[in-house]
Amino acid sequence: MYGGKRKALPVAQSTLERTESGDNMADGTARGPEYTQVERPLPDQLAQLGRTHLAGAKPGTPAPTDPSKSGRTNFSEVFLEERLKRQISAINKGPDGKPWLDERRVSQAVSALTRVATPALLDANQKATELLLGGFTIEGLPDWDGGRDQRVRYINWENPLRNEFTVVSQFRVDIPGTQGRKCIVPDEVLFVNGIPIALIECKKPESTRLIREPIEQHLRIWPTAGARRPQRAASGSSTPCSSSSRRPATRRCSAPSPARPNTTPPGATRTRSSPRT
Repeated sequence: MYGGKRKALPVAQSTLERTESGDNMADGTARGPEYTQVERPLPDQLAQLGRTHLAGAKPGTPAPTDPSKSGRTNFSEVFLEERLKRQISAINKGPDGKPWLDERRVSQAVSALTRVATPALLDANQKATELLLGGFTIEGLPDWDGGRDQRVRYINWENPLRNEFTVVSQFRVDIPGTQGRKCIVPDEVLFVNGIPIALIECKKPESTRLIREPIEQHLRIWPTAGARRPQRAASGSSTPCSSSSRRPATRRCSAPSPARPNTTPPGATRTRSSPRT
């Protein structure tokens, strides 16, 4: 999920510039089958299932210019932090069955997840997974459980419907070091309690490279995320990874966003080429 300290988030760096596909027009005109048959119906379907849909930009917009439309304060953020804080408070109950975490404890739990202190991508992913599955240990209350530390959960695994599910279309993330001049914009990003969980790269159903093309797009973005490319498989073995060595294409964003100091953003772990939940 993570790309290391001060690295760009893989979830937000796992797609190519929309103008690379003829289905995504940069001049605001009508889009082609990729948008009408896949990218637009998908959030509608998810909304019918009770998911919240946030449209990062209007169809045809070269790149989003207002981070608040995707639930953020700037395009350096990769979590929906207000939703994350709200859900951490809501799903962690005290001995009286009511939320017990104060603002300080909530902030500590958020920081533990958003700032994993390891530069290695694999180690960061492992640490993030452990936090999501097992939670974060935090200082308890003096009059509760003998003042022992308590485990704070980010996701309610026992009662999944008590989590908050969100899908964001056109989720812009600025590439670190470019001062907002360059960005990447995935088609759809799925969130649980404000945590980016899955990336969806939409492709028109009749595409002859329905599966391979989005995988190649994700692999080409790895150098920007600071991750090492996988080695070609030995003779006689097989690998689903692309051997493409082209640099990732990115958008030139028309409106730079304010820089956010010292964040370690997470990424998503799945690639999808057609709408499904």
